[in-house]
Amino acid sequence: MGVVACVLLLLAGRLSYLQLFRHGALSALADRQHVRVRPVPARRGEILDRHGSPLATTLMVPSIYAEPRRLAAEYKAWRPEIARRMAKALDLPPAEVQKALLKDRSFVWIKRQALESDWKRLQALKLPGVGMRLEPRRFYPQGRTGGTLLGGTGIDGQPLAALELSYQGFLAGKAGEERLIRDVKGRGILEDLDHVVDPVHGACLSTTIDLGVQQATERALDHLVAACKPKAAIAVVMETATGDILAMASRPGYDPNQLEDVRPEMFQNPALLFCYEPGSTFKPFVVAPALAEGVVRAGDRFNCHNGTWAVRGRKPLHDYHPYGWLTVRDIVAKSSNIGAAQVGQRLGMPRIHEHLKRFGF
Repeated sequence: MGVVACVLLLLAGRLSYLQLFRHGALSALADRQHVRVRPVPARRGEILDRHGSPLATTLMVPSIYAEPRRLAAEYKAWRPEIARRMAKALDLPPAEVQKALLKDRSFVWIKRQALESDWKRLQALKLPGVGMRLEPRRFYPQGRTGGTLLGGTGIDGQPLAALELSYQGFLAGKAGEERLIRDVKGRGILEDLDHVVDPVHGACLSTTIDLGVQQATERALDHLVAACKPKAAIAVVMETATGDILAMASRPGYDPNQLEDVRPEMFQNPALLFCYEPGSTFKPFVVAPALAEGVVRAGDRFNCHNGTWAVRGRKPLHDYHPYGWLTVRDIVAKSSNIGAAQVGQRLGMPRIHEHLKRFGF
C-alpha cells in the first residue's frame, strides 16, 4: 500500500505539473496535430472595358490533391497502380505522380487549376486518397488581345505585370480561413464553424479601353508587322477630347492565358516604359506661348539659313529641307527646327518652362 501510495503521489505530481505549467504548450501542440487552418482564397476582381466587356475574369476550377500518408498506411501495395491510373487520367508523367505519392506528407498537390473534365475522369476511377478543391483561376476571354496591357498572374494569383500588378491592392481582395478538425491519420473530419473567416473578394476595375478599338488596333499592328518586319511596334489610340486611352497595343505580344513560354522582358508594356522624344509635334507648344506673350506675331519672318544654323557653343542645327526666310506660320507648317529654335530664344527658357507646366506636361 505504501508503494502504491508513492506511485499515486508521483502521478498526481506529474499531472499537476502538466496541468499547471505545461498546459499552454501542450494545448498548442495538440492544436497543431489535430487542427488545420486552411486558407479560403478571395476571388480576384474583374478587369472590364469601358462598356463592361470582361478583359480579365476569375473562374473557380478544380485543383487535385492526394494524401500520401493515408495511402502509405492503407494502400501501400497499390500506390504504383494508383499513380499510373492517376497520371493517365490527368495526362501527367507517371514518374512525377508516383514521386508525389511517396512523400511523407499528409497532403500534396497533383495538378493545380485542372479542367473540369480532368476531375470527372479521375472521379470515375474512384481512387482512394485523392480529392479536389475549387481554386480561383485567372482567365482572359479575349486571348492575345490586350496581353501586354493586362499583364498576367501566376498559379497562386500573384500579379506579374501591367494592370494586374499596378492595381494589385484593388483587385486582389483578402483571403479568409477555415479550421478543420483532423483524426489521428490527418484526415479532415469536421469543420470548426466558430472559426470561419469569410474572404473579401477583389473589386472590379473598369478601364477606358474600348474592346472593339483595341481589337482593330491589334489587327492593324499585325498587318504592319507582317508587311514591314520591324523589331517592335506600338500603337496608342486616344480620345483627344477627354484624354481617355481607347486602345494600347504592342508587338511582340503574348496571350496571358499561356505564359509558359513568355520571356520576362516581354511582360514590359513598351507603350508606357519606352521613352519617345516628341520632336516636331512639340513645336506648337513653343510657338503658342510666344504668340500669347506677344514676343512674335504670326507674320514675323525668320531667317532659316538654308537648312544649317551654326549656334555658338553647340552643334549646328539642321532642317530636313533647306529654307530661307519663313513666317512664324510657315515655321510651324513646314516644321522648321531652326525657325522654332529662334522663336524659343525670343521667349526664353524660364517662360517656356512655365507655359509647358500650364499645358500639363
